[in-house]
Amino acid sequence: MNVKQLSDTLQELHAILAATNAKGQARDVAAFMKLFEGAEEKEVSVFLDELKARLQLRAAPASEIALLPDQRVVAIYSQLLRNAGTDKPAFDAAFSQLKKDKAIDRAEAEAIAYEYIGFPDGRRSWPHRAAALQAIEDWFMDLAYDAVKSIQLDKARYVG
Repeated sequence: MNVKQLSDTLQELHAILAATNAKGQARDVAAFMKLFEGAEEKEVSVFLDELKARLQLRAAPASEIALLPDQRVVAIYSQLLRNAGTDKPAFDAAFSQLKKDKAIDRAEAEAIAYEYIGFPDGRRSWPHRAAALQAIEDWFMDLAYDAVKSIQLDKARYVG
């Protein structure tokens, strides 16, 4: 049975309730039928599983809801940062864009940091968005410093 068939049956029930002056029950059935809008082609069992998941999600405290980062955004920003390499102006441009993007929340900032840094210290999260962004900037500074030191060592080898 699909949702359309169930909806049709509920529509008939609604008509019967309305005809018998059971206004409260008719109103409840009408409100219940709104849940089915847009899902007419789904099987009832699939629809009910999805409904159950949505209700459990709403019942869960906000702290228990895992907010997953937008992987497309994470990929774009982490690639921009990696493409900058040790070029300070390129990094500054990418990082400035990242900092200004208010759509980037803590989850996305952490995911971008994870992609860019790779968690060399074993860290899995930061206390807030700003801390994750600071970690990205610190990592770039470390990369740039290491690159300059490497160049200086190479020069010293060729001179000495």
